[in-house]
Amino acid sequence: MTVRKYLTCFLILSLLNFPLLAQTKAEKKAAQEAARIAQLKATINSYGIGEDALVEVKRKTGKKVKGYISEVKDDGFVVADTSAATSYEVRYSEVNSVKPWKLPNPGSKQMVIIGVVVGIGVTALAIFAYKRCKRLEREGKTCPVYEETY
Repeated sequence: MTVRKYLTCFLILSLLNFPLLAQTKAEKKAAQEAARIAQLKATINSYGIGEDALVEVKRKTGKKVKGYISEVKDDGFVVADTSAATSYEVRYSEVNSVKPWKLPNPGSKQMVIIGVVVGIGVTALAIFAYKRCKRLEREGKTCPVYEETY
């Protein structure tokens, strides 16, 4: 009979601990989220405000927002997208990650195309000059490249 009483008391005491453990896990999770938001606020403030503060924000839903930080609030910040002429208000609790973002340099693509065109042109000119010199040599004439002028 005493074993039965001890077992009953043990079960009752063990069931009383579950709500206490669940409460501490929730508090721990809330504290971690608060620390993450504080770190996120510090990161956003370090980027600054204005068109130089370009960021890429990845939300917890998976959606990405690119633009510059136009306003910082207590519970979030505003990202303005100049290409779409819109602005998005993002809450700190919705943010998964924030990283600096740089606009792609449109001139670099043009420079590559210009370089390729110039390279093809120079190669075609060199091939044309080589064939002309070979033809002149077959005719018994000297190529103007080989002539020395003083």
